[in-house]
Amino acid sequence: MPSPPRLRRSFFDRSVHQVAPELIGATLLFNGTGGTIVEVEAYHHTDPAAHSYTGRTERNAVMFGPPGYVYVYRSYGIHWCLNFVCEKDGSASAVLMITVSTSVVRSPPVRTRRMRSPMPAARQG
Repeated sequence: MPSPPRLRRSFFDRSVHQVAPELIGATLLFNGTGGTIVEVEAYHHTDPAAHSYTGRTERNAVMFGPPGYVYVYRSYGIHWCLNFVCEKDGSASAVLMITVSTSVVRSPPVRTRRMRSPMPAARQG
């Protein structure tokens, strides 16, 4: 299977509202594991829900650029959230990956999570 074309930083150096819909259907891969981007949300720096809305902090500094960087944070101590930084340096706008349909998994997938077992011993039959 041929590799999908790589998105360059210039792709993200546009309005977050232009980038977000164009990411739908793109392939997201990291170390050989990933899938198709199915759902995203665009967060402009003027949106009160954006992590950058109240200004730059140590936690969100990467959102301020340059475009094409990745902003990752943990939500409620459970989920890791991946965002692609968009627009010019200083804009602090990003696209959040909501759903990625897993289609490329390296074997065994457990290794990517650094787990000793795919299920805790108490759940194993």
